[in-house]
Amino acid sequence: MSFYVDKASHFKTSRQGGLHYTINPEQDETQIERALNELGITLIPANSPQAKGRIEVLFRLFQDRLIKEMIPAKVKNHSQANKFLIEKFLPWYNAKYSHKNVESTYFLLPAEKNLDTTSCTRKERSVNSDNTIQVMAQIIQIPPSDIHLSFAGRKVDLCILEDNRLLVLYRSSIIFKSKLSKNNKIYKKRRK
Repeated sequence: MSFYVDKASHFKTSRQGGLHYTINPEQDETQIERALNELGITLIPANSPQAKGRIEVLFRLFQDRLIKEMIPAKVKNHSQANKFLIEKFLPWYNAKYSHKNVESTYFLLPAEKNLDTTSCTRKERSVNSDNTIQVMAQIIQIPPSDIHLSFAGRKVDLCILEDNRLLVLYRSSIIFKSKLSKNNKIYKKRRK
């Protein structure tokens, strides 16, 4: 229902002055803010040093203690690490730190929500007169659809997923699916 975080720039845009602020004084949503809003999750940026300290204590536990526990367990790869985390570390952590008799607030993802279009990097694009858009120096041709024969001059959202898939959305409906070329130099450089 809510996500309590520090004020890191990947959670909340916090520009103070400078050229970007002069051009656009409105603070754009970060990708994380956008995704959480779409899922109906409230982002709560920590406003006090004490709150940041609580987050840091938790991070230190998972970054320090977890690693130290993996060494004697002889964890050597990613799948062993996941197995250790699920079968050993999280049960220990939950037994030690979880509160008893707390009502669960878990709820299923609504059927109309698509995690692919939510948990992606989303960018707005204007469709060119030849019904194309450009992403990372790659031209994407949008074919005619049931919605419109041509999207020329219209705004679309481009979703870039972690596995190189591209989804083109028009008013939240997927109108085209593609994949970034394996030879895309900009994408390769960004992934390093």
